[in-house]
Amino acid sequence: MPSPLNFPSPSNLAQIALRLAAQRGSSYGLNGAPVSPYSHLSGNSVPGSTPLEWLRGRYKCNQFVGDSLTYAGYRMPTWRMSDGSEHYVQAESLPRAGQYFARVRALEQIQSGDLLVLDWAAQGSNGAHVEIITSVNRAAGRIWSVGAHKDGAAEADATHWLVGAKFDPNTNSWVNYATLHGMFRAYILRPLRALG
Repeated sequence: MPSPLNFPSPSNLAQIALRLAAQRGSSYGLNGAPVSPYSHLSGNSVPGSTPLEWLRGRYKCNQFVGDSLTYAGYRMPTWRMSDGSEHYVQAESLPRAGQYFARVRALEQIQSGDLLVLDWAAQGSNGAHVEIITSVNRAAGRIWSVGAHKDGAAEADATHWLVGAKFDPNTNSWVNYATLHGMFRAYILRPLRALG
């Protein structure tokens, strides 16, 4: 049985995501099978205890963010399977989920607990990544975020994703062409919808 997360009080999304990464980060790696607090997920017979084996061998950035949101008392959009169970939506769907998230339209408004969605449209329907912003240093012009990667969930400096990006008012996103992976759009989303 996984150890309890022992969230700080009062809990907030960034603190929860950092604690989740510190205590269970490896289970969100490509070969991991995390447990989830969201009871409606496929195969989640004992929420918070049952390893979700169907996630083994898959990238889990959306799973990590969805679990963090759930622990913090927010809703993560899901889609329903034929058996009635649910999966968290993929990262590229999050900017369109206006009932769950508000778009941040100015870099100076970014705050801890916002989501950073990076969408490489040329990579198709599974070409996006999502993380949770953990801290912002406005004086130095730097941001840090935590998210799930191949080796697990961890915090890193995320400033480089927005360096050189230009705001596109038509999509409320920042477009960045100067990357090794090609052009992408960066969306900053603020969670709105509480569980209930």
